[in-house]
Amino acid sequence: MNRFCIILTHYFVKKKELEKLPMIEFSIKHFKINNPDIYVILAGHGVKPNTKYCDHVIWEKKINHKDLGMGHPRLSSKAIKHAIKKNFIYCLKTTCYSIILKNNIFSNLKKRIKNKKLLITQETSLKKKEIGDLFLFGRLDFLNELFDYRKIYSIGVNGLYALGKIFEIKFCKKSNWNEEIFKHCSFEDIFELKWIDLRVHWHKDLKNKTNDLLKNQLKNFHQYLWGYANGKKLQFSSKGKILRSKKKWLSKVKWYHNQN
Repeated sequence: MNRFCIILTHYFVKKKELEKLPMIEFSIKHFKINNPDIYVILAGHGVKPNTKYCDHVIWEKKINHKDLGMGHPRLSSKAIKHAIKKNFIYCLKTTCYSIILKNNIFSNLKKRIKNKKLLITQETSLKKKEIGDLFLFGRLDFLNELFDYRKIYSIGVNGLYALGKIFEIKFCKKSNWNEEIFKHCSFEDIFELKWIDLRVHWHKDLKNKTNDLLKNQLKNFHQYLWGYANGKKLQFSSKGKILRSKKKWLSKVKWYHNQN
């Protein structure tokens, strides 16, 4: 049995937002077509998309407003527990409005995680003690510890802060946050992951490039990455260098430099 699965979540569809559906459906299709042997779990709420490329669906008709802005922890928790019940060991948990411009992604992610429990990326902040929750690859038993949704709800603020706080509560009893995050996590830049955010550009041009996207072909892909496309002001050059920004974004170079 394959040890890996994909959890696609972090989204909802109101009745007046039906334009989201083709984008979600393409995200699911892209992950499945490029990873045909991988078990795909979809978790969301509101109007339900077509789920023919999913292996399991957790979709609630009523929008759970407590999940919004908090990283959708309840739905994520339900998906993680289902994956554990199915005896998977590792999963990629990401958004159902994104794609990764690579096929057979798990061999790639497994190399990047090395001997750690979790692979994280540039949403994370060492200074603020925040863990980015939109792209996580790691061991399901570890993710299950983090996505304690009742504790996340009680902590509040936002999903990144709450996830960082849960990590501190559960894993930092004998040392500080930075020491433990380096101990448990590996880091990779979004540019290297080729993690594409579909939301901003779907109706502008990407919906007309689906054949190329399914082949993982996209000219100037760096302009469509998470951060560049969604107003977070994380921008990369065509060679992967972070361009100037008022916010000091964490990078793989800084991550490993801070450990020394």
